[in-house]
Amino acid sequence: MRASIASITDRHLAQLYALNDPSGTKIKRNIRNALKNKNSCMSLSRDFRGTILQPTHGDPLDECDPFPVEDLQHLFLERARYFHTIPELLEIVHAIVTEQNTYRRSLVLTDLVNLFKLVYAEREEASDHDITPTFEGLSDAEVAHILLQVQRSLQEKILVTYLAKGKVSRREAEGMFLALCDMMKDWTSDGSTTSLFWYAHQHLGVSEEEYHNTLRTKMEYLLREVRSDLAARLTAEL
Repeated sequence: MRASIASITDRHLAQLYALNDPSGTKIKRNIRNALKNKNSCMSLSRDFRGTILQPTHGDPLDECDPFPVEDLQHLFLERARYFHTIPELLEIVHAIVTEQNTYRRSLVLTDLVNLFKLVYAEREEASDHDITPTFEGLSDAEVAHILLQVQRSLQEKILVTYLAKGKVSRREAEGMFLALCDMMKDWTSDGSTTSLFWYAHQHLGVSEEEYHNTLRTKMEYLLREVRSDLAARLTAEL
């Protein structure tokens, strides 16, 4: 009787989840389908966290601490693109968790679904300069204060995420910071901006090939963070 009630409850919860998060439901279904392939690099299991994914072969390092979600997100978004298939995204995750021996290699399924949603959301995003934040209704002093807060947050994120981990040089870190600051300044003036590459080229002198090979994913990630931070602060002020 209890098992029957639990089964009915699970079905209702699944239906509610599908209504509230259709894209997440689709991704979860596609992940499960991909894992049915006998050659899949990942497999489903269950533990105290619920449904998890772990490498099909090798030590899952269950005695270690969980893989920090923010660190996983940074590493994942550096490699994953919206045109990758679900099996390809699973291979990227597999590479990330097996290339290290510090954290547990198993991941909660819902965390993975949220990661994949970030990538596929790019299909619906405009290009780097199509969406410009609006500062209507704010004084120049208020705008300057908000930009200063966002810039401080950006500076800290570049330091912690890239410079402290040796992923960029000090010159590259400074160039990325100044490039994004210039883009924000243009948002507040006439609202027009050009490509991220243009701003990076102004401060670092990189060619388009160098930019795409070494800086593009980092700059795009930082731009998403800046927009998110700015939107939250503008909403609070308006």
